[in-house]
Amino acid sequence: MKNLRIWLHISLLVSFALPWLKIPFIVTTVPVIGYLLPFKTISLANQLNSFGVMKISNEQMFSLFLMLLAPVISSFVLIMLFSKRKPSIYLDCGAGLIAVMSCLYILTNTGNIVTAGFYIALIASLLLVASPLLDGEKEKSVKVRNRAVFK
Repeated sequence: MKNLRIWLHISLLVSFALPWLKIPFIVTTVPVIGYLLPFKTISLANQLNSFGVMKISNEQMFSLFLMLLAPVISSFVLIMLFSKRKPSIYLDCGAGLIAVMSCLYILTNTGNIVTAGFYIALIASLLLVASPLLDGEKEKSVKVRNRAVFK
């Protein structure tokens, strides 16, 4: 399970470094990676506000900055795993849940301009949310404890 946790957290970190969106712009497309998505969106919102096209408040942009918590938690878990400490499985679920909610928010607001980095993040985060179900260490310890009680 430890190797699976490591690979899931690494894939989540790598997926945030890949392009999440390809925004069509006149004759080309502009890729936006996951780490820069909140910053690019806030600058676009500020430009739209200055032109008077639409009013977007900073409170609406706050949810995009929450998506950066997932890679921060994943980095924290990886540091703990590589330093031979056993982090709680709930940290995996937290990182995965934040990433899933971010992916759903991006998908509902952007439509069909998402790319491979988005889908890799979605798959890795769903597996991280389901990681307590994949954890076989709890079952082994319960079986060993039951055998000791009955002997």
